[in-house]
Amino acid sequence: HEQAERKKQEELRRREAEARRGRKIEIAKVTASDEDPRRGWSAAKAIDGNVEEPHGYWLTQRNAPKQAWLELTLAEPAQIDRVVLFHQLNPGHYRTLDYTVAVRADGAWKPVVAVKDNKDAGWVVHVFDPVVTDAVRLDITRSAHTDRMGVGEIELRIVEQGM
Repeated sequence: HEQAERKKQEELRRREAEARRGRKIEIAKVTASDEDPRRGWSAAKAIDGNVEEPHGYWLTQRNAPKQAWLELTLAEPAQIDRVVLFHQLNPGHYRTLDYTVAVRADGAWKPVVAVKDNKDAGWVVHVFDPVVTDAVRLDITRSAHTDRMGVGEIELRIVEQGM
């Protein structure tokens, strides 16, 4: 049992290292469709670098949302080629199942990621063609439980030549 747990932890660390490769892009502001700051699950938790369950999470209130969104405004326009998400490890909680990610380029939203029936826990990287953007939006349309939605962390990154 200990060996299986050790292998699981090694795999989680490997996935995190791969997902968090490259230069992290600075976020100036984060807003959300809903949050539960009374319980400590504000939108700012999605970009604080902490993925400890449940303290490091952004979650909506327990109001059975049909969808939830999180919008990141960059400090300045930047080129990105990946969005990195941390999904809850415990499948019995509010893991995001269906979601899209769009970037704002030239004033218009452009979809770059679409996921249905997500089964991944922990760090997940979504790579796409490089794009210059000033904002990124995560739209969640289904979570593992219907009474809340959210995510542990979201990062925007670029892997530059030679990295």
